[in-house]
Amino acid sequence: MWRIALLAAAEPSHSWATRWTACVWQFVLARRSAEILSLELRDIRLLPPGGVAVQVRRFKGGERRAIMERLTLCVPAAPAGVPHDLAMELLLRLLARLQRERAPPSRLIFSVPELDRAPTAGDLTSWLLVAVARVGARPPPGALYSSFSCRSGGATRLHACGVSRPGIARMLGHSRNDPAVADAHYVDALAPASMEAYWLVGRYTLSPPAFVAASHAPSLGQSAVSRAA
Repeated sequence: MWRIALLAAAEPSHSWATRWTACVWQFVLARRSAEILSLELRDIRLLPPGGVAVQVRRFKGGERRAIMERLTLCVPAAPAGVPHDLAMELLLRLLARLQRERAPPSRLIFSVPELDRAPTAGDLTSWLLVAVARVGARPPPGALYSSFSCRSGGATRLHACGVSRPGIARMLGHSRNDPAVADAHYVDALAPASMEAYWLVGRYTLSPPAFVAASHAPSLGQSAVSRAA
């Protein structure tokens, strides 16, 4: 996913950059494809210092609430010491372009001009497949990519970065923050840790995981203490 983020950052076509930014942000938010693709310009609010609030207007289970509420996801900036908050930069680039185009608040942020309709989960899967081919990634034998791949990939990396099992379930939107579904279907507990994953989703951890703390400057730990305070 880090390589896809780099691909999006270097892509001269606004349309393809938008497609791959959608993949990156499904990974960062670990949410369902319908929730990602239905985000409108008015649903994104910048937060100091460097974070964003993402408002999900329609989410699974929301219709069962006695009082309809919107789900707000607060996404902090990457921790100090991360060399490049590329995911946030991609989103800010996209928002700035939409504002320059005088897009209405109801504009879907991940819409692309080639489609004469709102994007679907199938579109997201096709965007991911093109990106995987472009970066030269080779899936393991028998593996299939789907609209859940970025979501499960994000959940797996949250686990590698030290987010608790109930915390991952909460981010995924699972009922009562029960980690059973995440454990069974989303998180690959044997997946290796990586610095690139930390650069994308380490923003949700209060302290750097062991593989980061062992190889990085003390500023990461100091940042975590201040964030926790």
